[in-house]
Amino acid sequence: MLTALYVYLYRHVANNLSAPEPTSVTLMTFALGSVVLIAIGCLVPTNVSLATFSGTNLLIFVGLAILCTAIPSFAFAFASEPLPSVVTATISLLIPLFAGAFAFVILGENVPLTAIPGTVLVVAGIVLILRQNNQIRVSERPIHP
Repeated sequence: MLTALYVYLYRHVANNLSAPEPTSVTLMTFALGSVVLIAIGCLVPTNVSLATFSGTNLLIFVGLAILCTAIPSFAFAFASEPLPSVVTATISLLIPLFAGAFAFVILGENVPLTAIPGTVLVVAGIVLILRQNNQIRVSERPIHP
């Protein structure tokens, strides 16, 4: 849902001839992810104490957040700046599918049955995006007599 919201907002901003700056996209993604993580941490009961988030563990947690969220988000936003929003949406939607496929092939992990409905929804979303984009391109072609 967040990817769909991102693509919608990105397309809206791009239509106004001002694409978002990669740094602001990175900071927004990082902040949104932090808020969601904190909310989940507060809502889901766990037996993890606050002492777990101190010293080396906190340093590792922040390092992973920067290496696995901030830097990839910045790189993706920077690389996708010149691309149409439909391309960035398709790439974003394919990331979890490739991650699951690589985990299955390279790491030998089993794909849970609960992943199948999500996979079907992602593939259906990609098909809808590509079909809509194709229809838009066809309707923009000039009609020659």
